Amino acid sequence: MFYPRNRTAKAYDLHRANYTVLDTETTGFEPGKDRILSIGLVKMQNGKILLKSALELFIQYEGNLGHSPTIHGITMNALEGGMPAEEALRHTLDFIGTDTVVAHYASFDRRMLEELARMYTVPWPELRWLDTMDVEVGLNPSAHRQAHLLKLDQLLADYQIPALDRHTALGDAYATARVLQKQLALCKTQGIQYSSSLQPPRTGLLQI
Repeated sequence: MFYPRNRTAKAYDLHRANYTVLDTETTGFEPGKDRILSIGLVKMQNGKILLKSALELFIQYEGNLGHSPTIHGITMNALEGGMPAEEALRHTLDFIGTDTVVAHYASFDRRMLEELARMYTVPWPELRWLDTMDVEVGLNPSAHRQAHLLKLDQLLADYQIPALDRHTALGDAYATARVLQKQLALCKTQGIQYSSSLQPPRTGLLQI
């Protein structure tokens, strides 16, 4: 699923932007019904992953986890020592600051975080988002609407990146950052400097 293009989006330098790469693990896939259980965050600057910045937040939750632990392995015991949801959200927004936010299939993470902000009446800032799926389509237009070619596991295999700690928030945030590193390197070799230079123009998810 891709957002409609935002024709008013401003182009920015892909290689000079500061990034916060994030991933969420949740009870399911329905914003408004399911809840975020953990958030993984890591910063990137000048194409480098700042490992010392890596952060994983677990969020207190007393509802039914359903079958979700079979995917991400998060149990009620792990959540007992977590942060209150509002505190975790505010901490996440403080961590992001003015960075461009990166996620794989960013529409899902964005909707889940926005729903959390709505629940706790936390003001939602105007964030600039970049989706590694969208960047991949910009680099490889034949992958458009080819979901099997855009899955994170597939991109990890394509870019020969070891899949470590998959389906944990921090593990997937780090994996996404590694994918973005490879994509930015390809952008540089292809002379793609600005977000508007990706062909076809990928402004729908690059900036929202």
